[in-house]
Amino acid sequence: MSWGFTAWLVHPVTLGLAAAAVATLFVVIELLLRSLSQLGNVRFQGILEEHPELFSSATTVHVSRLIDVLRWLQLGCLGLLWLVVFRFPGLGYGAATAIALMLPILVVVAARFLVRPLSEDTATVLLRSVRPLASPLVGLIVRVSPESSAPPTEDEEEEASEAEIQAYLEAGEAAGIFEGDEGEIVESLVDFFDTVVREVMTPRTEMIAVEDTDNYRELLEVFARTHKSRIPIYHETIDRIVGVVHVKNFVKHGLRGAEPGVADLARECLVVPESKELGDLLRDFQQQHQQMAIVVDEYGGTSGLVTLEDILEEIVGEIQDELDPKQPPDCQELNPGVYRLQGRAPLEVLEEIFGIEVAEDDMDTVGGLVFARHGTVPAAETEVADEPHGLHFTVDEMDERRIVSVTVRRVDEPEGRMDE
Repeated sequence: MSWGFTAWLVHPVTLGLAAAAVATLFVVIELLLRSLSQLGNVRFQGILEEHPELFSSATTVHVSRLIDVLRWLQLGCLGLLWLVVFRFPGLGYGAATAIALMLPILVVVAARFLVRPLSEDTATVLLRSVRPLASPLVGLIVRVSPESSAPPTEDEEEEASEAEIQAYLEAGEAAGIFEGDEGEIVESLVDFFDTVVREVMTPRTEMIAVEDTDNYRELLEVFARTHKSRIPIYHETIDRIVGVVHVKNFVKHGLRGAEPGVADLARECLVVPESKELGDLLRDFQQQHQQMAIVVDEYGGTSGLVTLEDILEEIVGEIQDELDPKQPPDCQELNPGVYRLQGRAPLEVLEEIFGIEVAEDDMDTVGGLVFARHGTVPAAETEVADEPHGLHFTVDEMDERRIVSVTVRRVDEPEGRMDE
């Protein structure tokens, strides 16, 4: 190998172009994979079957890391490129800077926008053409990676699968595949199977239940007032739920002129723990032909109840019945940076508004967080500081010992902005 060729090979311009070209190659492969996986092309499935190791979760992680390294290499080469270009006669700082900055922009634009117009057939041909080059590179990456020697754990595989699904969702939204709320519904489905009953149930304090010693007329009054289709029946204490009365069965006896006791109308109900996942509960509902379950805590006491409607709302959002009383929204912006939240609002609402992460395993609602920070039952107009997240709460309304609503702002927000 001649010294002239060696000098050309290690020249900063050559290194910069090589890094840019390899990075572009992987960007092209990434876009092709996402596009073809969405289209479900039969020939693309053939490539997957022939070389599954090219598209495994572990390989995707390794390739992503390689792309990051190449991009850092490209940035370093661009710095050298600036010095080289500046040495050319007649070029000043401005021209050298423009040339050095335009190169990565052109590379990214070419990688992103030259692939998009490709048809499905052209994309498949191009993917097959880069496969001989990608295969040895992927093999090398997997072999030299210290993580490739040990098989992935179940948690790592689950995390990789969730990351892949999230990437597909983002790609679908960027490509305009999802319309309206379709993207949000699909994303809700992804989170659905990690959600437990405790997060969606109606808490014990808000349950509507009837004692088994009440008569038919008293139960009729409860049905008429609450517009519920099912009402739990308890014996002496709400911790001893004996069954559920369905309004259809209740009305059937009324039409016959019979007025049996409440205990005689109760049917056996499903009982589940707080930690049960919604996917498993939905399966139980289907198998046992039930639409309501009583939720119990680790000590066997009643924590609340959960219905099929609660599960569906986790996927499609709030379902408002025409007879249900209108509920205030979980979040209402009073002024810029100042919000009124319902005590029942999930902590995710707070996280989304202020961009924080509330790592509290023993609570699920805004009211629970305020209780924990205050330490006792607060009164209306009580001010509560949440120092770990830099938030300031003011209790707006209480219903006995339950927090109905609060006003929240960041600690650094001026007091004057609290006024409506």
